[in-house]
Amino acid sequence: MGMKGTLTRKQKIRPVYVWFLGTLLVAAFILNLVCMIYYSYNARKMDEDDRTRILSQTVSFVDRYMKEVEEGASMLAVSSDVQKLMTYRIGKNYWDYVSCMNMLTEYAMTVPKIYRIDLYERDKRTLLTSSEGVFYDLSEEESAYYQACLEREESWFWDPDYAGKEPKLVSQTRNGRYMSLIKPVYSMYTGKKMGVLCLSIALSELENLMPQTEDGAEALCLTYEGRPILGEVLETGKVRRISMASAYSSMEFDYYFVPRSVRIFNLQYIAIILLVLAFFAAIFFSIVHISERKMFEPVDMLLDGFQKVEQGKFGVRLEGGQQELFQELFHGFNHMASTLERMINELSDERTRRNEFKFQLLQMQIKPHFLYNLFNNMIWMMEQKDYERLGVLIQSTAGYYKTALNYGNSDIMLMDNERQLEYFAEIQKIRFGDRFTFSVCIPEEMKLYAIPNLLLQPLVENAIVHGLTGMEEVCHIQVTAEEEGSSLVLSVEDDGCGIRPEELENIHQELANYEKDGSRYFALVNIRARLQNRYKGKADFTIVSRLRQGTRAVIKIPLEEVR
Repeated sequence: MGMKGTLTRKQKIRPVYVWFLGTLLVAAFILNLVCMIYYSYNARKMDEDDRTRILSQTVSFVDRYMKEVEEGASMLAVSSDVQKLMTYRIGKNYWDYVSCMNMLTEYAMTVPKIYRIDLYERDKRTLLTSSEGVFYDLSEEESAYYQACLEREESWFWDPDYAGKEPKLVSQTRNGRYMSLIKPVYSMYTGKKMGVLCLSIALSELENLMPQTEDGAEALCLTYEGRPILGEVLETGKVRRISMASAYSSMEFDYYFVPRSVRIFNLQYIAIILLVLAFFAAIFFSIVHISERKMFEPVDMLLDGFQKVEQGKFGVRLEGGQQELFQELFHGFNHMASTLERMINELSDERTRRNEFKFQLLQMQIKPHFLYNLFNNMIWMMEQKDYERLGVLIQSTAGYYKTALNYGNSDIMLMDNERQLEYFAEIQKIRFGDRFTFSVCIPEEMKLYAIPNLLLQPLVENAIVHGLTGMEEVCHIQVTAEEEGSSLVLSVEDDGCGIRPEELENIHQELANYEKDGSRYFALVNIRARLQNRYKGKADFTIVSRLRQGTRAVIKIPLEEVR
């Protein structure tokens, strides 16, 4: 009876399915026919209008892009750092150049569209560049281009050849693939032209704003003052051109294309008709299939949702369930997933806030007992009338805290960090005397690299305090910085007593579990946590040691993060 009942139900519903399928196929055929007829009359106009719209958007994007660069140049020209270099002061402070170069570099990094910023100072014939440093006393040949720019009457102008015809001051990477905005800089105090500001953007940035034509019969060309600088010109006989001039600069955009021929009932459109018919047929069989298995799909969705939650994808939500039972199940599942997601997010936010607060505390390395010992040493030296060593101690303490506080900045340049470590070593020699020697070796070209403040001082302190334990000979401590591939390698090495193997293994385990609280190796875990929080896994921290032979702590930071 059950089998007969099933067959009877299918037989009764089969005519409905056939009628529904026939209706879908007829509707699909009529729809295809109407669309093809309409398209045959309007495709050409629509095609050209679409290209015109694309070209108009491209011109608008490029104009806005370049206008933003010009506005940025105007802002930089009147900035305090630039204006400091444009005054008539007799002696110009080196730090003015450093501050101005840092400002240009920071602005170039903040605005992705700007590839490089150059600032030429007329009086000193000095060139500052955001990517290559400061160059003093340029030759007459090198200064000739900038002097010519100062003699022009325009308040600003674009030059696609600036990087190419400019003398190769630094590297051979400067070529003609940049568009540069040249703007004379006026002194706000005298009103005279005192320098030239050059903001360069890569032509590839403009090319990214232009639509990419994959069809060989199409091309988009950008010309500046009648000279093509991007794209190519199609010279086929059937080619058509849409031209549009920029309202902001002397640029013109040309869109070359061959009009498409549209015919009705060709093989392509017959294939499209068959595909649409097949699509409607697939919809029909899908509806039949779903109607017969409407109880299984919601269950599969529910099981799949639980599996995703088990994998940690708490953002999954279930929709559907037309029956009341599945509506309640889906609602309960969504409520559970939403609650879990909220709890996970709250836990993650709480951990982030805790880590940020902990890192702020860890960076405050001015310990009360350290100050207490310093003051006691000063009092003792005064009582002993050891004024010479007292003067050294006071000077070293002042220098150390000046660099340690670093005006509240979280980063410090290596040249300032070098002085900080030397001051710290002088302070420690008051306590340990001549039991150790200390040296810092940082190449001159790397002294402007910036690293987190107070990153190396705990390693030096460990080398002094722990490296001298049980040592009768003089301990030699050295801090070095070098480039290794694409990384900056900082090392603190001593030839002291070293670390026992079992203790070194414990240190490695603590560094691997740096997020755990209550570590015995507080300073080392602090360094590991700061590197992870700052560089998101791109920095490395290792410690190598041998008993009675010494210890070497190595920090590797990507060069792109410190330059």
